[in-house]
Amino acid sequence: MAVSGSNNGYTGMKTLCQQTCGSSPTAHMCSAEEVIRLASVGALAAPHGWYSTGTGSLAGGSINGQYYLDCNGWTSHNTYDHAIYWAGQALTGDCSDQRPALCCD
Repeated sequence: MAVSGSNNGYTGMKTLCQQTCGSSPTAHMCSAEEVIRLASVGALAAPHGWYSTGTGSLAGGSINGQYYLDCNGWTSHNTYDHAIYWAGQALTGDCSDQRPALCCD
């Protein structure tokens, strides 16, 4: 299911992943570490999608001069807020983009 960055925060993304993973109580949005681990063994559940980097504060990091803040903690769908998605490598996208959420369990 493709989603924009606005999904009721980190808990909303967890709920989305629980629904996607057959109501598993341990399902959650993948972290950057989990995405790299899955990519290293060729086991990503989806070819591309949003994942959480944990940079949800103004201190955030920058890729290509754009700040990524997990779409302001997964509460924003604005074009000026950004997050990271996986498409064979880490890329930045604006929070209005519709992408699948990468869920881990």
